[in-house]
Amino acid sequence: MGYPFPNVKLMCPLCHTACGARWKGYFVRQIVHKLYMGLIAIHVGHCVKLNKDFSYMPDFILPGRKFSRPCFELYLQTYYDSKNVKTSIDQLLSS
Repeated sequence: MGYPFPNVKLMCPLCHTACGARWKGYFVRQIVHKLYMGLIAIHVGHCVKLNKDFSYMPDFILPGRKFSRPCFELYLQTYYDSKNVKTSIDQLLSS
């Protein structure tokens, strides 16, 4: 699953200046997104001005969760309808 990365040398996503931020590497996360279930790489960078690391994730990912936003919304909708966690998960994974 590809997505474009911003040029952090021109503008850091944390301090919003040209502080000399740089990309450090990646970490891998398990994700469930519509019909895709598998690993996705999350880009990690470093802000020189604030001396803090940051992660650049696509907007469809919920930080700290394995499900994407659309999958989580579908789960909530089916849970509100069925009031049953197992039924909601089964319906989510079958769609």
